[in-house]
Amino acid sequence: MKTIKITKEDQYVWLLVTEKAKEIYLSGLFELYVLYDDDSETLVEGFTQLSEALENGLDIGVGVGFISDDIDLFDHYSRIPKKIRYIIETYTDVSEFSYDDCKAMLRQLEENGYTFDYGLDAQPYNLRPNGR
Repeated sequence: MKTIKITKEDQYVWLLVTEKAKEIYLSGLFELYVLYDDDSETLVEGFTQLSEALENGLDIGVGVGFISDDIDLFDHYSRIPKKIRYIIETYTDVSEFSYDDCKAMLRQLEENGYTFDYGLDAQPYNLRPNGR
């Protein structure tokens, strides 16, 4: 039985939890994803969706991370945890992104374990977990 799946294109690692997916979903400990053969995935947003995926023989996984450390998560938005996406989306609604916006978003992201860089154009890049 497989315990991990690594996507070919971006080398993302998934821990396969298909056998325990319902327990994990009900516990609320982790976001679960339905994993497809074409390396795409869908966030599980309801118990019915999870049950249907299991009935169709699809794998269920928990995201672990990228094999390589040089991945800019801004380029892999679906791989960003929901809480971090929410913070970013709060700032992307701003019509003109400024240095102050960069500083404020960076402060919030660092409080939640993520960081990024930005240049003279005040455009964030290189989103990653702190310490990487």
